[in-house]
Amino acid sequence: YKSVVHTSGNTWFISGSFGMILKSTDDGLTWSLFEHPTTSYFQDIYFIDDFVGWAAGTAGLFAKTTDGGISWNVQIHSQGFNFYDIHFKDPLNGWATTFPNGLYTTNDGGVTWSRAIVNTNDNSLGQFVRFTIADNQTFYVVGDDAIYKSADSGATWQRVDKSLPFDMYKSIFFNSPDNGWITGNAKNPGEILSTENGGND
Repeated sequence: YKSVVHTSGNTWFISGSFGMILKSTDDGLTWSLFEHPTTSYFQDIYFIDDFVGWAAGTAGLFAKTTDGGISWNVQIHSQGFNFYDIHFKDPLNGWATTFPNGLYTTNDGGVTWSRAIVNTNDNSLGQFVRFTIADNQTFYVVGDDAIYKSADSGATWQRVDKSLPFDMYKSIFFNSPDNGWITGNAKNPGEILSTENGGND
């Protein structure tokens, strides 16, 4: 299994290997299976409400549901990149970290994707693996050796990981524009760092 998400009440979704998506409406006691015949896997799954959600994975595998996971419309994106992390702020506008091509954005619900330029002089551009939305304006994206912040819905980005002890970042989460947490490979294994000022120090 690769990702788990809770929508509301007793409903949960899990994405995994070989095009598999599981849904439970009783807090995990029983599960229903959706499976797309493929050797690829769904790396991440994301819902904006009880009905509209997306799942994305390796080799361009991408799916969308508008009926709460009863059915899924599966696409294989021609770019063929591997989706890692997907986030949507509404039914049309979303972002995805990919390998090896960096951060992508969509404004049509995932039908088409275009590359978001974070820093054209940064060699780590293709290594972004996690993305988080703090609010409608503030986004963070984390890669193998960099953390970037946007305060204008992704139009511009600035690097905010100066002097941190990590040489490889693995996960990031913000519950507001200022308050967030990151994990990664550090001198002290298992270390989690937090910020209360948007990563400015």
